[in-house]
Amino acid sequence: MHESTRSYGYVGPAEIRAGAVRADAEGRPIRSAADFAAWVREQERDDLAEPFTYVVGPDGVLRLAPRRSEHVACAGGARVLGAGEIAFAREAGRWLVTEISNQSTGYCPDPDTWPVVAAAVERAELAHAGGFTHAFVFRRCPDCGEHNVVKEADFVCVCSVRGSFRCTGTSIRMPRSGTCADSTVRAAGRSACALTAARAGGQRSVRGLPAPGRMLLHMDTTSNTSPKAPGVIASFTRFVVIGGGVGLASSATLVLLAGSVPFVAANALVTIVSTLIATELHSRFTFGGDKPDKSDHAKAALTVLVCYLFTTAAMLTLRAINPHAGVLVEQSVYLSASGLAGIGRFAFMRLVIFAKAKGPKASQRVLAREAVVTAA
Repeated sequence: MHESTRSYGYVGPAEIRAGAVRADAEGRPIRSAADFAAWVREQERDDLAEPFTYVVGPDGVLRLAPRRSEHVACAGGARVLGAGEIAFAREAGRWLVTEISNQSTGYCPDPDTWPVVAAAVERAELAHAGGFTHAFVFRRCPDCGEHNVVKEADFVCVCSVRGSFRCTGTSIRMPRSGTCADSTVRAAGRSACALTAARAGGQRSVRGLPAPGRMLLHMDTTSNTSPKAPGVIASFTRFVVIGGGVGLASSATLVLLAGSVPFVAANALVTIVSTLIATELHSRFTFGGDKPDKSDHAKAALTVLVCYLFTTAAMLTLRAINPHAGVLVEQSVYLSASGLAGIGRFAFMRLVIFAKAKGPKASQRVLAREAVVTAA
């Protein structure tokens, strides 16, 4: 490793480092293609659909850990030459890097760490695109201490919107020492200072600078953890509340349709519509996922059929036993049958349809979240 290669120390919260760094949490060293092949064999297929946490240690060795791992834990608390997230795929009989970034808010490595990262990846004989697929520039504001991800040369912290932007006249005061800075601050600083001065004089824009309301402020809202799906109790509580509301609405609809539409047809219509609505609500709120895709709806169609057959059988059985049952009895039987069907539906949704909500979909990986702030 070249002596001038820059290393990065941990700059994240001390409490995270204290709680994350353990011998059993360190990343797996990948020194060769054989090491990578052995590591891949140990991974679950679903896990390989997500990016992994990686660091390149002072020895130039690539280390891999699950995405939810802290980079400082993957590095064993040591300094790094590079860090970020990396994703793999197997094509034409070989493994390759499909996504790779320098996203690590714990170390804030510069984009120019790519040569070191590439060398570590190439030791495992992994093909790559020749650069970061997602490159990030980090800054730490001297006023508020926030780490920011900068895009499109907008070196402006969110605290500047509140009027606490510190400027030297030629560059933003973001010192290099321990603050995730690189050599491209000055030009962006001049633009930011010009914009600040113009607005102090009552102007809303400066020629050659972004229009008001279009400045992108990328705050340190990234993390190495994915949103977790609610626990069983929380999910079931939400399921009951949402399902109960939809069930009561369905029951009321059946009463309104009684006499004008045959019961079997009315129950089929109400069951299908209410199940589609409930599936949307459960996907987003009960199980903490996103909008259901076609596969989810296809699987949910199975629960539509089961619920329809179950509730219809219950009502037909009631009418066979007691042809003159009143509205209250009918509704009691219908709601009871719907409740039992709902429990089965909850189990099927949690264990089969929306089990993937426990982690992000491969097609919906998020490497950073950006806040678009109106800076007018």
